[in-house]
Amino acid sequence: MAESTSLPLLWDNSRKTETSAAQQRIIWAAQTCYAEKGIKQTTINDIANEANITRRTVYRHFSSHDEILLVVFERVVETFWQDLYRDLNLHGDFGECLAQALLYSINYAKTAERHGYMFSNDGQAITNNIYISNTYFIEASHRGLNGIYQKKKAEGLASSNLNIEMLAEWFNRLILSFLSTPSQVFQSDEDLLRLFRHMLAPVCRANYTIKPED
Repeated sequence: MAESTSLPLLWDNSRKTETSAAQQRIIWAAQTCYAEKGIKQTTINDIANEANITRRTVYRHFSSHDEILLVVFERVVETFWQDLYRDLNLHGDFGECLAQALLYSINYAKTAERHGYMFSNDGQAITNNIYISNTYFIEASHRGLNGIYQKKKAEGLASSNLNIEMLAEWFNRLILSFLSTPSQVFQSDEDLLRLFRHMLAPVCRANYTIKPED
């Protein structure tokens, strides 16, 4: 088990709304159904049956299946960043940490027992659409990467004034790209890590900055 890494708080609990026990039950049931059946094949009836409640009760707490799906995806994103911080030592400079985080993210998304249904054959397009239409994903990545960046900057292992918002957009899109269209050349973890390190070489340079536009 990797040693714990002390990093700033990622999520402000004040921005979350209270979730009732019934809502939690529905969310858990939906995740179970997505993992077993796939997202497209899961219906409100499936979720209700898994939660051992009526269809009407589901609609009492959520207006649509899309709303349930969005909440599930938000929970997945939160869990992902918590797991990344727990599992990675995040040693080395900021560029090395980014390369490790990219590899971890791609492997994490493929792991069915975690959240593989988000990137299965029937889930990939839905995940992409949610990413495009919802700012939560990019905001979560921004917070997650900024926590790593601030730690590495304090250690003198990151360039000054990097635009983390730009890096978060690039980070997410690169992950989605490799998940939807895996490389035919760089396939092993070692090969992918070597590729990411090469791509991130400019970020490792002390005099390299991506500054916000005026």
